[in-house]
Amino acid sequence: MRAIRKQYGANIGRDVDSTATCPWCGSTLYGDEERFECLNCEGGVFFIEGGELVDSMHRGQNRNATRNCTGCDLPLDRGELTLAWEDGGNSDAYVTCPHCGYHNVR
Repeated sequence: MRAIRKQYGANIGRDVDSTATCPWCGSTLYGDEERFECLNCEGGVFFIEGGELVDSMHRGQNRNATRNCTGCDLPLDRGELTLAWEDGGNSDAYVTCPHCGYHNVR
């Protein structure tokens, strides 16, 4: 393996002056442009997702991803969250779509 001389985010795929480092221990990461590995940390495998370095346990859980309404497929960004039992008869939490009013169960 070779040391990664890439910086994640906007500079993926471009050589930069910094070296990617392990977010757990700060050591140099090794691998290719998709999979990074820390030789000092047991289980220290990381991937680039959404411009962020994420560990293998959190891969595919983009925290910045926008959820869309099941009813109209528009973003739920400004939808109102109703917690379970908050309105008296709902056993599940849901987000009310600001566009069509559909209750999107969480």
